[in-house]
Amino acid sequence: MKSLASSSALIGLLATLGAASAPASAVVIESFDGGSWGAGWSNNAAGAVNAGAAHDGAFGVTLDGGVWTYNTDFQFGEGSKLSAWVKPTAGSNGRVYLGFGADANGAQSFVGATNTGDIRFQDNPGYGFIELNTSSFQWTVDSWYLMEVDWLSGGLAIGNLYAADGSTLLASVRQDNLPRTCGGVALRGFNGWDLDTVSVNPLGCGGTPVPEPGSLALIALGLVGVGFRFGQRRKG
Repeated sequence: MKSLASSSALIGLLATLGAASAPASAVVIESFDGGSWGAGWSNNAAGAVNAGAAHDGAFGVTLDGGVWTYNTDFQFGEGSKLSAWVKPTAGSNGRVYLGFGADANGAQSFVGATNTGDIRFQDNPGYGFIELNTSSFQWTVDSWYLMEVDWLSGGLAIGNLYAADGSTLLASVRQDNLPRTCGGVALRGFNGWDLDTVSVNPLGCGGTPVPEPGSLALIALGLVGVGFRFGQRRKG
């Protein structure tokens, strides 16, 4: 009975550890729902906040002038995901940029492009551009998409594009050897893009990897086995 009790305690402990290891909820760092850009953005001329650009809530922003803006009040890095809702508007023939690792010296970005029919990564030193990997995609005007950067370790990022339901994966692109590992968020757009609800999960730099559920299960089984053998030895 003692061995069973020990096993139950170990399982309970692993369940608690698993709950503690679960990814934190995404933090919305800009919703535009105050009717203007929030604090910390370097250049509010990057786009006009308006009700017609809202995906959810009251307002979104139309990024139409090709001007970069960045915000370093929200630091995040490898191990985080950055996302935003985007929509190419009628007549769109441009690009929208979801920048990460951003500061005054530049960023790296996941780009949606109606002018070239693709998604892509760029490095943006000095807020210029160096084209990186691309993946073809045909955009539908006036449809919402969720753009997400999964910023993994070792300079690797995966850019995912989801449908309006936020879960159906439509296209993805991979980029290795990105130079930045932490920083703020940057935004840019030109020739007809709406954007709303910029989120990060989790905030902060230098986060530690979270064990996969399968790994936690194996650890649990191993500890239960140790508890059982310990109980058997006590009986002997």
